[in-house]
Amino acid sequence: MHIFIDEPVSYQFVRGLMVVRGWVAGNQKIDRILVTVGEDVVQADIFDRADVEIKLDGECDQVCGFRCEVECARGVGEQVVEVSVYSSDNLVKEKHRRILVLKSDLSVDPDSQLVVLHIPKTAGTTLRGIVDDVYGDRFVYPIYEKNDVNHDFSDFLKLSNEEKAKIRCFIGHVHYGLHAHIDGGPGVQYLSVLRDPVSRVVSLYRHIIGTSWHPLYDDVMGMSVADFVVSGVTKQTNNHQARVISGKDCEYGECDNSMLIGALKNIASPNFAVLGLTERFDDTYRLIRSMFNWPKLDYKTRNVSKGEALELSARDTDAIIEYNELDIELYKRGEQLFDLQIDQILKP
Repeated sequence: MHIFIDEPVSYQFVRGLMVVRGWVAGNQKIDRILVTVGEDVVQADIFDRADVEIKLDGECDQVCGFRCEVECARGVGEQVVEVSVYSSDNLVKEKHRRILVLKSDLSVDPDSQLVVLHIPKTAGTTLRGIVDDVYGDRFVYPIYEKNDVNHDFSDFLKLSNEEKAKIRCFIGHVHYGLHAHIDGGPGVQYLSVLRDPVSRVVSLYRHIIGTSWHPLYDDVMGMSVADFVVSGVTKQTNNHQARVISGKDCEYGECDNSMLIGALKNIASPNFAVLGLTERFDDTYRLIRSMFNWPKLDYKTRNVSKGEALELSARDTDAIIEYNELDIELYKRGEQLFDLQIDQILKP
């Protein structure tokens, strides 16, 4: 029988508890798993690990994951974790591992399902490529406009709780609040990336007029940036980042301060793990890797708007600012939060 206890980075404090997780595989029925840390003995939760089954390719009849939370004083240093596997009442195997308990409570529960709020033109397509590489296509559920590879929101709502539980990451053009439709499991964590609102709207404009098959191409061609913004042809030019992060919506040009308050409340909540910045994407990726224990991957920047840079007129800039006042304030707050996370997590 094989017992695998996850790497020490997983032993980080979540809600004041130490999370211990891993997987067990063998040919005997697995009825019970006990985890001992110091004098505390906790019965672990057992769940399916389809990714391990695929990796082992039928080598073992019984495969399961396990996790539990153990009370442990902060900063205690080295601890010994003991995992005991039982079949019926018989002890099948034990494994010990000496681990270093981390002192930070800023980390994410490693069993959390992830929701990536992909705001258009914020390096979301690049982030999606990384997500696919980290989790594998089978465990990523893309929610966009429906096509051969993407699902839409109605498809997501049709999933059973059991089907949703198997997904490690939901990513797409969705708003905060998706967790309300995901039952069970150890919890849901959010991740998103903001971009300077003026740059984002300009990038969106360049993307549309540079993509002949884009649904808005015929409508936007011939418009100036200012005309594009004030036309209301898409809500993506009107405080769209605040709409996504707040989980609220309204008619074009009618966003009020309650949307900003909602967005600020959400990014300060315990289930919003990372709010990155497009302009500092390398640091954003480092922060995500640290929070979620992702491997270091070489990533390729994707879906970059092509063509010459635009020279904005005063009217163009004024229009973007007028219709994105909430986004501008949200971005300022996002920068402050990002700097705080960098200082607390990445800097010694």
